[in-house]
Amino acid sequence: MAAGGGSLLDSATDVVSDLADDIEESVGVRTAAGVGGLLAAGLLVLVAVKRRRARKSREPGETVVLPGPETPAGALERDLHSVEDPFGRDQVDRALRSLAVWHRERGLPLPGVRIARLKSNEFVELYLDRASELPEPWASTTDRFIWQLAAGDADAAAQVGSTRPAGPEDGEAPYPALVTVGHDDEDAHLMLDLENLACLDIRGTDVAAQATLAALAVELATSLWADDLQVTVVGTLGELPGVVDTGRVRHVAGLAEILRELEARAADVDRTLAQVGAASVAEARGRGLATDAWTPEILLVGERLGLTDRARLETLVERVPGVGIAAVTSSAEVGDWVLDLTGDLTNGDTTRGILMPAYIAVRPQQLDAATYAQALALLAEPETAPGPEWGRSIDRTEPTLEEIPVEAVRAGAADSDVAVGEAASLAPSPNYAVGTAGGTTTHGAQPESFSPWARAAVSVATPPLGTPVVGGPASGAAEPASAEEPAAVEPPIVRVLGDVELAGATGVELPSTHQRQATELIAFLAFNPGSRGSDISKALWPSREPNLATRRSAVSRARRWLGTDENGFEYLPRYWSADDGGQADLESAGYRLRGVATDWHKFCDLVGPDLTQTPTPDLLAALDMVRGKPFEGVPLRKYAWAEQLMHTISSGVVDVSHEVARRALLAGDVATARHASQVGRLADPVDERSWRNGIRAEIASGRRDAVGRLVDRLRDHLEQLAMDPEPDTEELLAQVDEQDRRRERAGG
Repeated sequence: MAAGGGSLLDSATDVVSDLADDIEESVGVRTAAGVGGLLAAGLLVLVAVKRRRARKSREPGETVVLPGPETPAGALERDLHSVEDPFGRDQVDRALRSLAVWHRERGLPLPGVRIARLKSNEFVELYLDRASELPEPWASTTDRFIWQLAAGDADAAAQVGSTRPAGPEDGEAPYPALVTVGHDDEDAHLMLDLENLACLDIRGTDVAAQATLAALAVELATSLWADDLQVTVVGTLGELPGVVDTGRVRHVAGLAEILRELEARAADVDRTLAQVGAASVAEARGRGLATDAWTPEILLVGERLGLTDRARLETLVERVPGVGIAAVTSSAEVGDWVLDLTGDLTNGDTTRGILMPAYIAVRPQQLDAATYAQALALLAEPETAPGPEWGRSIDRTEPTLEEIPVEAVRAGAADSDVAVGEAASLAPSPNYAVGTAGGTTTHGAQPESFSPWARAAVSVATPPLGTPVVGGPASGAAEPASAEEPAAVEPPIVRVLGDVELAGATGVELPSTHQRQATELIAFLAFNPGSRGSDISKALWPSREPNLATRRSAVSRARRWLGTDENGFEYLPRYWSADDGGQADLESAGYRLRGVATDWHKFCDLVGPDLTQTPTPDLLAALDMVRGKPFEGVPLRKYAWAEQLMHTISSGVVDVSHEVARRALLAGDVATARHASQVGRLADPVDERSWRNGIRAEIASGRRDAVGRLVDRLRDHLEQLAMDPEPDTEELLAQVDEQDRRRERAGG
């Protein structure tokens, strides 16, 4: 036997599987359809923002509904997650901003960047239009035209001689028109500064040009370093501004509509440059002069241009000095830079192009018609649907300050704080009606047939993959063990109400890398019993189909780690009893865990069939299991199958926390109200009900300093999210401000 209880064959299999895992974990730089990692990251950030807004505005008892994994939009989201590169995105942004700070501190003009290359986690490389000096740790070729920053030197470069690292707060990004045009033969992201090039002409079919323009438009609209940018799509992509609503994109039917506006803008830039004493926009940006006057205008022209419009456009983009207007055209023969997709220079291969005059081979980044339609569907405003059944009759009202019986606030409650994630040990005040629904007092009795396991799923017509439905009877409350009987061994539990972890495993200890994969596999089976091998592959390896040996090794490791119960039965059985009493192979019949639960299902057990009828101590016990956001801290590109679950769970936790806080406030129990609101904010800080409940609790407690701190935190939170407070929040904050003014007048 090998150390740790595994066989030598198991150890040898793991070695082979490790090699396969390394191959399976390798990340591509683009999807099969041609979407690169930077564009994917930008799209997913915008999707997350829209879903955050939907959670913020949802009605109590509802949850946000995501596209099912088998829908076109869901398939695109899976593909985007498989290649997204937020680290590379941040790597480029920090490198560029640090350069801007360094030049601004010295009053130097920014060097002109024509091409940039990114190899994520390796380097950022800049190709300049003139020889320049950049600060260490940037390294150059002998001619000082090409500069490279190694990923390991990013932190040192971000300091740039300043007292703190450069970041978005350091003003406008220096190269807002830098955008990915494709990927080179080394799989590096190839980016062009369109403002520096002035014009890029796409040569090829109309279909290829349209797909390239669409990718450029969406990446510019979602770029991390395009703080201040105007993208005008001309004669194409008319639906884009309403869907990619970042405030950067507008649409016009034809170039003739805006030529006069652009010419006036160019004259205005010329006057401003003269007024500030700068020879070029680059110099003005580098010196930090009139920073709001240099917003680039990028024209993405999808129409064929007539001779007059073409001549006027050429005059605009080729002005010296440049005035921040650039264009991407389709076979207009404007400017020196061309992306040739005709196949004439690539032996007929139209999937590749040549960037001239640099003569760089490139696989163009594109959003073809099908992918573009999928992207629009993915970026549509999310819908909501009823969440767990126990929240259907939730009381949607919130206590007013006048309804809180301040005289009933218990002595010492104002100073009672409970750490979230630990047992609260809070007893409801005698003023509670234990389980209050619409004014009716109940005792929270549950029918014997109640099974929250089957009611925890969001009620939407989506495939079972990823929805929190667990077959089998509810665990129910365990009978207390008698003094004569030894305590039963608790089976393992998958914890997802915070960082994902497996507790109570009794088998062989696994290396940390294998534990991460095994934890995800076990969590997937806990929420998706009966999943076949193919379902596991889609969930854990969404971007590619693993070989059978890889999947079986992963299942075997999870089985060995889980171990066996006190009777010797494996928690992840090798076979499952068929209907005829025979044994079914789990690869074909589906995998089921034996006795392994999740904390979310235990949470649902405690809440019961109707949230409004559940005794407050049970709701508090449920909240005590919450340690953070659902599935917090999961690795990038993992747990994509749990995205719907994350929204369902966070909404459910917030609803329970609100019900507890509502009851507590009406009973004058500010300690419990404070604790419940803390848990709600921890699970989903976007939902403002938890903030309002916390503010009401602090007002009732008389802790004016705590009120001020919480209000300031809420305002900072909303500012960071670029969101306005809800009307109910504005009304409560107005009441807080009015109370402060009254106190000042009384004290004065």
